[in-house]
Amino acid sequence: MMVRILASTLENGEAEFRECVERIKSQKEIEFQHHIISGLSERNAHIELARTWSKRKKDFDFLVKIDADTLLQDEYCLSRMSNVMISENASGIQIKLLDYFSNSLISGLNMFSSEVQFRTKVPRLRPDNFDFGHWKVLKGKDVEFLAPIGFHAKYPSPKQSFSFGYRRYLKSQYDVLAKCFLEWEEKRDDSRRWALIGAITAQRDKLSKIWFSSNQVEKKFLNIQLSQFSDSKLVDFGKIIRRLR
Repeated sequence: MMVRILASTLENGEAEFRECVERIKSQKEIEFQHHIISGLSERNAHIELARTWSKRKKDFDFLVKIDADTLLQDEYCLSRMSNVMISENASGIQIKLLDYFSNSLISGLNMFSSEVQFRTKVPRLRPDNFDFGHWKVLKGKDVEFLAPIGFHAKYPSPKQSFSFGYRRYLKSQYDVLAKCFLEWEEKRDDSRRWALIGAITAQRDKLSKIWFSSNQVEKKFLNIQLSQFSDSKLVDFGKIIRRLR
Protein backbone atom coordinates (compact mmCIF):
# COMPACT_ATOMS: atom_id res chain seq x y z
CA MET A 1 0.00 0.00 0.00
CA MET A 2 1.42 3.36 -1.05
CA VAL A 3 1.81 6.23 1.41
CA ARG A 4 -1.11 8.67 1.51
CA ILE A 5 -0.26 12.38 1.35
CA LEU A 6 -2.36 15.52 1.48
CA ALA A 7 -0.54 18.17 -0.57
CA SER A 8 -1.78 21.60 0.45
CA THR A 9 -1.04 24.76 -1.54
CA LEU A 10 -1.64 28.29 -0.30
CA GLU A 11 -2.28 30.53 -3.32
CA ASN A 12 -2.78 34.28 -3.58
CA GLY A 13 -1.86 35.35 -7.10
CA GLU A 14 1.65 33.88 -7.36
CA ALA A 15 3.03 33.80 -10.90
CA GLU A 16 4.24 30.20 -10.54
CA PHE A 17 0.90 28.78 -9.37
CA ARG A 18 -0.14 27.03 -12.58
CA GLU A 19 3.19 25.26 -12.98
CA CYS A 20 3.24 24.51 -9.25
CA VAL A 21 -0.05 22.61 -9.65
CA GLU A 22 1.17 20.71 -12.72
CA ARG A 23 4.32 19.56 -10.95
CA ILE A 24 2.31 18.37 -7.95
CA LYS A 25 -0.03 16.43 -10.23
CA SER A 26 2.96 14.66 -11.80
CA GLN A 27 4.14 13.07 -8.51
CA LYS A 28 4.61 9.30 -8.59
CA GLU A 29 4.89 6.34 -6.19
CA ILE A 30 2.46 7.91 -3.70
CA GLU A 31 -1.28 8.33 -3.28
CA PHE A 32 -2.16 11.98 -2.81
CA GLN A 33 -4.86 14.60 -2.94
CA HIS A 34 -4.16 18.22 -3.79
CA HIS A 35 -5.87 20.75 -1.54
CA ILE A 36 -5.76 24.43 -2.59
CA ILE A 37 -6.49 27.44 -0.37
CA SER A 38 -6.93 30.56 -2.50
CA GLY A 39 -7.37 34.29 -2.02
CA LEU A 40 -6.59 34.55 1.70
CA SER A 41 -3.86 36.46 3.48
CA GLU A 42 -0.90 34.32 4.51
CA ARG A 43 -2.02 34.29 8.14
CA ASN A 44 -5.65 33.40 7.38
CA ALA A 45 -4.56 30.75 4.88
CA HIS A 46 -2.49 29.01 7.58
CA ILE A 47 -5.42 29.16 9.99
CA GLU A 48 -7.64 27.57 7.33
CA LEU A 49 -4.99 24.91 6.68
CA ALA A 50 -4.83 24.09 10.40
CA ARG A 51 -8.60 23.62 10.52
CA THR A 52 -8.64 21.49 7.37
CA TRP A 53 -5.82 19.25 8.58
CA SER A 54 -7.56 18.72 11.91
CA LYS A 55 -10.61 17.37 10.04
CA ARG A 56 -8.82 15.31 7.38
CA LYS A 57 -5.60 14.03 8.97
CA LYS A 58 -7.13 10.62 9.81
CA ASP A 59 -7.26 9.85 6.08
CA PHE A 60 -3.57 10.53 5.40
CA ASP A 61 -0.11 9.54 6.57
CA PHE A 62 1.49 12.93 5.86
CA LEU A 63 0.75 16.52 4.99
CA VAL A 64 3.09 18.49 2.76
CA LYS A 65 2.71 22.25 2.51
CA ILE A 66 3.71 23.48 -0.94
CA ASP A 67 3.45 27.22 -1.42
CA ALA A 68 2.18 28.46 -4.79
CA ASP A 69 5.59 29.95 -5.64
CA THR A 70 7.30 26.57 -5.22
CA LEU A 71 8.12 24.25 -8.12
CA LEU A 72 9.05 20.67 -7.26
CA GLN A 73 12.30 19.44 -8.75
CA ASP A 74 10.96 16.21 -10.30
CA GLU A 75 8.23 13.56 -10.17
CA TYR A 76 9.58 11.74 -7.12
CA CYS A 77 10.10 14.60 -4.62
CA LEU A 78 7.22 13.70 -2.32
CA SER A 79 8.03 10.00 -2.50
CA ARG A 80 11.64 10.65 -1.44
CA MET A 81 10.57 12.89 1.44
CA SER A 82 8.02 10.43 2.79
CA ASN A 83 10.44 7.51 2.47
CA VAL A 84 13.02 9.34 4.58
CA MET A 85 10.41 10.23 7.19
CA ILE A 86 9.32 6.60 7.44
CA SER A 87 12.85 5.20 7.61
CA GLU A 88 13.87 7.75 10.28
CA ASN A 89 10.57 7.57 12.21
CA ALA A 90 10.34 11.36 11.98
CA SER A 91 7.39 13.60 12.74
CA GLY A 92 8.55 16.33 10.37
CA ILE A 93 11.02 17.13 7.63
CA GLN A 94 12.18 20.40 6.10
CA ILE A 95 14.06 20.45 2.79
CA LYS A 96 15.74 23.47 1.25
CA LEU A 97 14.73 25.09 -2.03
CA LEU A 98 16.84 26.97 -4.55
CA ASP A 99 15.73 30.58 -4.15
CA TYR A 100 15.65 32.86 -7.19
CA PHE A 101 16.31 36.12 -5.32
CA SER A 102 19.43 35.05 -3.43
CA ASN A 103 20.49 32.26 -5.81
CA SER A 104 21.04 30.16 -2.69
CA LEU A 105 19.37 27.40 -0.71
CA ILE A 106 16.68 28.52 1.73
CA SER A 107 14.33 26.60 4.01
CA GLY A 108 11.13 25.95 2.17
CA LEU A 109 9.38 22.58 1.83
CA ASN A 110 7.85 20.98 4.92
CA MET A 111 6.17 17.61 5.43
CA PHE A 112 4.40 16.57 8.64
CA SER A 113 3.25 13.30 10.17
CA SER A 114 -0.49 12.95 10.73
CA GLU A 115 0.26 12.91 14.47
CA VAL A 116 1.55 16.50 14.38
CA GLN A 117 -0.93 19.20 15.36
CA PHE A 118 -1.39 22.76 14.08
CA ARG A 119 -2.33 25.86 16.04
CA THR A 120 -5.12 28.14 14.82
CA LYS A 121 -3.65 31.11 16.71
CA VAL A 122 -0.60 32.05 14.66
CA PRO A 123 1.80 35.02 14.64
CA ARG A 124 1.24 37.66 11.97
CA LEU A 125 4.76 37.68 10.52
CA ARG A 126 5.53 33.96 10.85
CA PRO A 127 2.17 32.18 10.47
CA ASP A 128 3.91 29.00 9.31
CA ASN A 129 5.29 28.61 12.83
CA PHE A 130 2.15 26.73 13.82
CA ASP A 131 3.06 23.05 14.21
CA PHE A 132 3.58 21.26 17.51
CA GLY A 133 3.65 17.75 18.96
CA HIS A 134 6.87 16.73 17.19
CA TRP A 135 9.23 14.02 18.42
CA LYS A 136 11.83 14.23 15.63
CA VAL A 137 12.26 16.85 12.90
CA LEU A 138 14.78 16.29 10.10
CA LYS A 139 16.38 19.39 8.59
CA GLY A 140 19.69 21.01 7.72
CA LYS A 141 22.63 18.65 7.36
CA ASP A 142 20.49 15.61 8.16
CA VAL A 143 18.68 15.95 4.84
CA GLU A 144 21.02 18.04 2.71
CA PHE A 145 21.28 15.12 0.25
CA LEU A 146 17.66 15.88 -0.76
CA ALA A 147 18.32 19.56 -1.53
CA PRO A 148 17.34 21.37 -3.54
CA ILE A 149 13.95 19.68 -3.55
CA GLY A 150 12.60 22.41 -5.81
CA PHE A 151 12.69 26.07 -6.78
CA HIS A 152 11.39 29.11 -4.93
CA ALA A 153 9.95 32.07 -6.86
CA LYS A 154 11.44 31.09 -10.21
CA TYR A 155 9.72 33.95 -12.09
CA PRO A 156 8.10 36.24 -9.50
CA SER A 157 5.74 39.12 -10.17
CA PRO A 158 6.69 42.62 -8.95
CA LYS A 159 4.27 42.29 -6.01
CA GLN A 160 5.75 38.94 -5.00
CA SER A 161 9.25 40.37 -5.17
CA PHE A 162 8.36 43.44 -3.11
CA SER A 163 6.67 41.27 -0.48
CA PHE A 164 9.67 38.93 -0.35
CA GLY A 165 12.04 41.79 0.44
CA TYR A 166 9.68 43.44 2.92
CA ARG A 167 9.12 40.25 4.90
CA ARG A 168 12.75 39.16 4.86
CA TYR A 169 13.79 42.50 6.32
CA LEU A 170 11.20 42.31 9.12
CA LYS A 171 12.36 38.75 9.85
CA SER A 172 15.97 40.04 10.11
CA GLN A 173 17.07 37.68 7.34
CA TYR A 174 19.85 40.00 6.30
CA ASP A 175 22.06 37.30 4.83
CA VAL A 176 19.40 36.39 2.25
CA LEU A 177 18.93 40.08 1.40
CA ALA A 178 22.69 40.60 1.10
CA LYS A 179 22.87 37.72 -1.38
CA CYS A 180 19.89 39.18 -3.24
CA PHE A 181 21.72 42.51 -3.48
CA LEU A 182 24.85 40.87 -4.86
CA GLU A 183 22.78 39.04 -7.49
CA TRP A 184 21.02 42.29 -8.44
CA GLU A 185 24.34 44.15 -8.57
CA GLU A 186 25.56 41.66 -11.15
CA LYS A 187 22.36 41.20 -13.20
CA ARG A 188 20.37 44.43 -12.59
CA ASP A 189 17.05 42.59 -13.02
CA ASP A 190 13.69 44.11 -12.06
CA SER A 191 12.57 41.24 -9.81
CA ARG A 192 15.52 41.59 -7.44
CA ARG A 193 15.22 45.38 -7.67
CA TRP A 194 11.62 45.09 -6.43
CA ALA A 195 12.77 42.78 -3.61
CA LEU A 196 15.36 45.31 -2.48
CA ILE A 197 12.79 48.12 -2.71
CA GLY A 198 10.53 46.06 -0.46
CA ALA A 199 13.33 45.67 2.08
CA ILE A 200 14.14 49.41 1.94
CA THR A 201 10.45 50.20 2.49
CA ALA A 202 10.32 47.89 5.52
CA GLN A 203 13.44 49.59 6.90
CA ARG A 204 11.81 53.01 6.52
CA ASP A 205 8.46 51.93 7.95
CA LYS A 206 9.95 50.55 11.17
CA LEU A 207 6.75 48.51 11.40
CA SER A 208 6.23 46.48 14.55
CA LYS A 209 6.29 42.75 13.79
CA ILE A 210 3.28 42.38 16.07
CA TRP A 211 1.12 44.56 13.81
CA PHE A 212 2.37 43.25 10.47
CA SER A 213 -0.24 42.32 7.87
CA SER A 214 0.05 41.27 4.24
CA ASN A 215 -2.65 43.80 3.31
CA GLN A 216 -0.41 46.61 4.54
CA VAL A 217 2.44 45.35 2.38
CA GLU A 218 0.19 45.23 -0.69
CA LYS A 219 -0.94 48.84 -0.09
CA LYS A 220 2.68 49.93 0.18
CA PHE A 221 3.51 48.19 -3.10
CA LEU A 222 0.64 49.87 -4.98
CA ASN A 223 1.99 53.31 -4.03
CA ILE A 224 5.54 52.70 -5.25
CA GLN A 225 7.12 52.87 -8.69
CA LEU A 226 10.49 51.53 -9.78
CA SER A 227 11.58 55.00 -10.89
CA GLN A 228 11.45 56.23 -7.28
CA PHE A 229 14.51 54.14 -6.42
CA SER A 230 17.74 54.87 -8.24
CA ASP A 231 20.61 52.42 -8.51
CA SER A 232 22.57 54.52 -6.02
CA LYS A 233 19.81 54.10 -3.40
CA LEU A 234 19.94 50.36 -3.81
CA VAL A 235 23.75 50.36 -3.61
CA ASP A 236 23.62 52.39 -0.37
CA PHE A 237 21.12 49.93 1.07
CA GLY A 238 23.28 47.03 -0.07
CA LYS A 239 26.20 48.41 1.94
CA ILE A 240 24.00 48.59 5.04
CA ILE A 241 22.54 45.13 4.66
CA ARG A 242 25.94 43.55 4.10
CA ARG A 243 27.13 45.01 7.41
CA LEU A 244 24.04 43.70 9.23
CA ARG A 245 24.27 40.08 8.06
